[in-house]
Amino acid sequence: MVDHSTIYRSLPITAIKKILLKYFEELLVLSIILAIAIIHYFLVQKLALLNFYYIPVLLAADAYDAMITDRSYRAGMTPWNALKELEKGAGTQFDPEVVKALKEIKSHELRNE
Repeated sequence: MVDHSTIYRSLPITAIKKILLKYFEELLVLSIILAIAIIHYFLVQKLALLNFYYIPVLLAADAYDAMITDRSYRAGMTPWNALKELEKGAGTQFDPEVVKALKEIKSHELRNE
């Protein structure tokens, strides 16, 4: 059996540093892979149920915001026109219940301004 301590004693310090650096680099890569796997597990497995409920809301809210916001190439729509566009997409692009709720909330806000 090979005695590793005698092999390392016979190597110059720079060679030992290179060997240790190689092992530390491999350990770092494995740590990163493990971290990615853990994050993926929690994002996909544990938060999937939350995403199921929140994604339709985010889609409608983001579309509404994109429609009413001024861009460098066009002026934003009026809030009422944006709500009409959301209604056109209800059932195909957007969840009809989410569009209905967003319309009720925004209509109430717009009337009170």
